[in-house]
Amino acid sequence: MSDSIETCAAAWLARQDKGALTAAEEAELDAWLDADTRRRVAYLRLKAAWGRADRLAALRPAEPVRAGSRRTGQAIRRQASWPPAVRKRPVIAAVVAVAALLAVAPMGVMLLSQDVYETSLGGRAVTPLSDGSRIELNSDTQVKADIGGDERTVWLTRGEAYFDVAHDGRPFVVRSEEGRVVVEGTKFSVRRDGKSLLVRVSEGRVRVEGAKTTARRLGPGQEARVARGKVEVSTPGLTAIAQEMSWRDGRLQFSQASLAEVAAAFNRYNRTRLIVADPETAALQIGGSFEAADVEAFADVLHTAYGLEVKRRDGAIIISHPRTGS
Repeated sequence: MSDSIETCAAAWLARQDKGALTAAEEAELDAWLDADTRRRVAYLRLKAAWGRADRLAALRPAEPVRAGSRRTGQAIRRQASWPPAVRKRPVIAAVVAVAALLAVAPMGVMLLSQDVYETSLGGRAVTPLSDGSRIELNSDTQVKADIGGDERTVWLTRGEAYFDVAHDGRPFVVRSEEGRVVVEGTKFSVRRDGKSLLVRVSEGRVRVEGAKTTARRLGPGQEARVARGKVEVSTPGLTAIAQEMSWRDGRLQFSQASLAEVAAAFNRYNRTRLIVADPETAALQIGGSFEAADVEAFADVLHTAYGLEVKRRDGAIIISHPRTGS
């Protein structure tokens, strides 16, 4: 369904790109948009992406740092930009180009010359390890790696990381204050979330350990939260897990999430904070796919598609229902 909606929205934008719509076409577009909020969200998001194309930078740089030093060494910095040929294509082709750039854009690949790696707010990076494993760092993340001994160990000191672990016979352990994850070869993500640790598995199996409970094993499509020494396991499924890992492509995907949850997700990637002013607005259900670093475009969608009040104040975007204001 979502692919069909995006395709139709792109087709409408392509028709508009060729010239002004007739009155009949405008009426047809309005009827199509009014029939389903998801259509309006997709249309406005794609329209915003097209209008902002010249300013898009798919990734921000990430910096590897040596332990005990503020900054030693420079990450490889590459940005995905729009070549002139892409900007001149019809909108429907540009939409395809957006997806392609998000899928294959270089992600600040870092050379493993130090044992401490970090990204700034909004940054992402890929760190290849000498054993063939790979770590993808999400926004505002720091990891410390030691893979030379009998046990390969990575400490997640803050943020979130995705691990693609090569099997070489040695355990691969991700540690944090809240607990640890033990694997030999698999694909999974780990996020420090306040005082808890959230583990999601997309392939293979892992063992999650807390200080006060028996270790729990997770398979594909499962996740575990470690809090207060205890491990709680759930099975959201592979589709939901993939949606939660969409940050690897620079996007945030939501399926009927509350605006409060969506705002918290955007705030992990942007210095401009989203603040939801009232409970009614916070409970609003949001669905769709959005660029993680473009909080301004998302605020425009909230105003245009959902009719919410949007006010910018002191480095924040205040979202409220028209009846309550802010």
